[in-house]
Amino acid sequence: MHGRKHLTVCTIAACTVLAACSAPAADRGAPISNAPGECTPIDTRSPNAAGQQPAFRGQTRACAAPSSTNFTVTVVATGLEHPWAVEPLPDGSLLVTERPGRMRIVSASGDMGPPLAGLP
Repeated sequence: MHGRKHLTVCTIAACTVLAACSAPAADRGAPISNAPGECTPIDTRSPNAAGQQPAFRGQTRACAAPSSTNFTVTVVATGLEHPWAVEPLPDGSLLVTERPGRMRIVSASGDMGPPLAGLP
């Protein structure tokens, strides 16, 4: 009996989590307000293909979210082709991937190494 009770509790908990995750955004308290005239959307380009429509209001053309946080931008390296991801390494250098499929190490001083060999 104890095993069935545990299974029932787990099933109820799983259903509760799934119900919460599948609730409409408005029910979860997430703002979905971006009707025309309410904000300036971040992306104003036309859809990628004719006839594309968002699945729900607020999915695309999201409003900007202003922040009072100050940022300092420092260019570490130039000449990368569509840098994709960056991972800091223990010595202060960076492991950088590029969209064409290359991976490079950029030193802490900004020197860019050749593409790493032997990667899939």
